[in-house]
Amino acid sequence: APPAPAPQPAVIRVAESHPAAPVMRPMLAAPAPRAAAGTKATAGGFRVQAGAFASLDNAHRAVGLLQPAGAATIEPIQRGALTLYRVIVPGAKDHGSAERLRAQVAQIGFADARVLQPL
Repeated sequence: APPAPAPQPAVIRVAESHPAAPVMRPMLAAPAPRAAAGTKATAGGFRVQAGAFASLDNAHRAVGLLQPAGAATIEPIQRGALTLYRVIVPGAKDHGSAERLRAQVAQIGFADARVLQPL
């Protein structure tokens, strides 16, 4: 009788792992006072703060992500020995449009966005 065939090694399939995209959670500066509903903006207009970042690179990434909401800017602020980089989206003429802009910024991924009073 011919020899028995050699046993085949078992094939183990391993699921391919894709790391999740990093979540950008900004460090938030102290809460800015909110304007009362219906308040008209002054010369500076209402603004929306998407977040405040300890890393300038992260602030620049946030500006890129926020392009659909408008031309975001970076404002460095000092908190003790730490410099934070606030990412601000300007352009809201009144509180209602500022709230709509804040909702758009939150939908982009900045859930902690807040409306800032006019300057």
